[in-house]
Amino acid sequence: DLKTDRLISSLEVTCQNESCGKPFRIVGDWINPSYEMLIYDCYHLIQEKRYCYSILNLAQSFEVFFSTYLRVELLYKPFRREREAFHQDSNRDRSDPQIQFNALSNLLFDKTKLYSYSKMRNIFVNLILSRETIPNFETSEKIISKISSLAKSEVADEEIDRFDSNRIGGLLKRLREPNVIELRNKVVHKYAYRPTLKEVEDSLAETQDIVRPLGTLLLIYGDNIVQYLNSSLSI
Repeated sequence: DLKTDRLISSLEVTCQNESCGKPFRIVGDWINPSYEMLIYDCYHLIQEKRYCYSILNLAQSFEVFFSTYLRVELLYKPFRREREAFHQDSNRDRSDPQIQFNALSNLLFDKTKLYSYSKMRNIFVNLILSRETIPNFETSEKIISKISSLAKSEVADEEIDRFDSNRIGGLLKRLREPNVIELRNKVVHKYAYRPTLKEVEDSLAETQDIVRPLGTLLLIYGDNIVQYLNSSLSI
């Protein structure tokens, strides 16, 4: 009915009732990235006093953010560049970017599917501090191939201090071990810990203060590849 597949948070439409036909605006849908949706869900979970699930959501939002960042930087943005180069090459002396994308997407999934918070954080921080430009899929493949070594490499605060963006650097330091990760481990493992309302509220504030600013500063719009194919967006 809407005749579009783009993300919509509100839209002016016309009533399809023949006796009406008046325009009106539909609103209320969220188009936020999945890592933000996990955070927002916690407001309802807290109201229902489902504190354990709130902690699980918040911890997962960190991991989903890291995963989204990897797909954006290693797949989506290089795909745009590869696609532009492919269409500019009149001889088509290039591999189809879609085939390359699918292969690298599977490789990235296989390499990271068993990684939880600490390893995903290490990959994330190492990639940012490397300042490495990823102009094409060849560079992406090299990074993905060595991603297990990045996962094992914990970055010291001194290295972060040498990073030129103080705000990003400060947020990277806070990823060392957020309280919510420790709480999540206590909740899901043998302790079956039941967090208090204050612990949940503190964890919610902590997660919002770290994850959302990182998404804004790093231009992570979400997990929809179409959002990164627009030439007007900075990549």
